[in-house]
Amino acid sequence: MENKFNQQLISQLINVDKSKKQKLKREEYLDWVVDVIALRLGPIFEVDAQVIKIRIEKEGLISKIP
Repeated sequence: MENKFNQQLISQLINVDKSKKQKLKREEYLDWVVDVIALRLGPIFEVDAQVIKIRIEKEGLISKIP
């Protein structure tokens, strides 16, 4: 899970950087980034995106999002 998460996070770093340049706080874009990653990982693991979101939070992967 962590490897797949890291791959998806890399693809979202451009959007994170854009958000930071627009002076958005982490809290303002964090849910969106987690949602996008969960939507992409759900089909890979054959589960609903909500299940992935829970795992991201429980495994502490959310702390990797800058």
